Amino acid sequence: MELENFVRVYNNAVPEDVCKHIIDLFEDCGDHHTMSEIGQGEMDSGYRSALELNCSKQEKFRDILDSMNLLAVNMRSQYFTDIKESGVPALAFPADEPLRLEEWRMHRYDDNSSFYKPHVDCHDEKSSKRYLALLFYMNDVQRRDSQTILNLFSVIQKKVDY
Repeated sequence: MELENFVRVYNNAVPEDVCKHIIDLFEDCGDHHTMSEIGQGEMDSGYRSALELNCSKQEKFRDILDSMNLLAVNMRSQYFTDIKESGVPALAFPADEPLRLEEWRMHRYDDNSSFYKPHVDCHDEKSSKRYLALLFYMNDVQRRDSQTILNLFSVIQKKVDY
């Protein structure tokens, strides 16, 4: 089974007007923006550089995050249906486990100055139990296709001991 069997891209999962509203909320919370960290307050400008906001800690985001949580639940269900129909074994993911979402974080990547290098997000035992990542793009990016995601997975595959 190849990693590409596990990648799905769902265009327009978040309506355009909702994306614009979320971007506006992000901009309105400028006092709470930080430069991205690599964990536990540690900075490494060679690893990633982007403006970040923990939306879950902002009152302005409360209502929209309720909707995004519901969307995440629905997208997870759609994803499991899609991979099952494509022949991925049912035991590939713990579909019956309760869904535990992390805090919602938003990053702004400015052209030519912001970046986020391919990586594995695992800092401790709790974070090592992740099995699914959902990325929502609030605006158009040059490449948000399955090949871009697979390029990231190729780095992960080299770092994970199977």
